[in-house]
Amino acid sequence: MNKEEKAKLWADRIQQYKTSGQTCKQWCAENDIPLSTMGYWTRRLAKEDPASEPEQDLIFARLPSEREAARKLLSEETAPVRIFVSDSIRIEISDSCRPELMESILGFLQCHA
Repeated sequence: MNKEEKAKLWADRIQQYKTSGQTCKQWCAENDIPLSTMGYWTRRLAKEDPASEPEQDLIFARLPSEREAARKLLSEETAPVRIFVSDSIRIEISDSCRPELMESILGFLQCHA
């Protein structure tokens, strides 16, 4: 099989995969084709014919300004209690922690310590 025939064979296979509705991994498994080989031929044929690659639409997203990002960080409420467990245990309690929650946490710790 010469280079042109091989390229045509793989172009046909790639087209079959794209119209199958399956993922590349599913299609390759069903057709006993290594996924790496499919990737190789997809890239190779795309290099040879850049016009065959679908043109992608640009998508623009609005990013917050530095002031908006800082304001959001300052306005977010922090959790009333944060517990860190690594080499040691650290418990951070904010002023917004309700006494009932603190009492419940201390009771749990006393029973399970």
